Amino acid sequence: MVRKSQQNVSGDLAEQTSAGPVISTENSLASLSQEQQLDKIKDYEAKADDTSVIELVEFLDSQFPTVRKLTANALGRLNAREAIDKLSKLAQNDPETDVQQAAKLALILIKK
Repeated sequence: MVRKSQQNVSGDLAEQTSAGPVISTENSLASLSQEQQLDKIKDYEAKADDTSVIELVEFLDSQFPTVRKLTANALGRLNAREAIDKLSKLAQNDPETDVQQAAKLALILIKK
């Protein structure tokens, strides 16, 4: 999928997207249930713009392993070069093997 331009992942966002309000802090992410986080991942991946990719990267910090895994998958499919650093850390350090494997696969897809 092609996106308009690249943005820095560390930017602070306070805007609204069609997928809903942008999640700008870990506390906001922690307040969402696993189901809500999974719904947002689907919305952000479908939109596939720069803001959505930035938000998806934040979901790599989720407390839910399934969310981290599916986020890594989505970022790989979106060729999200902005996520390489976080995916690399996840691939090496996540306590869940499934999440590590998803992050490694995402990195392979991104680096193609």
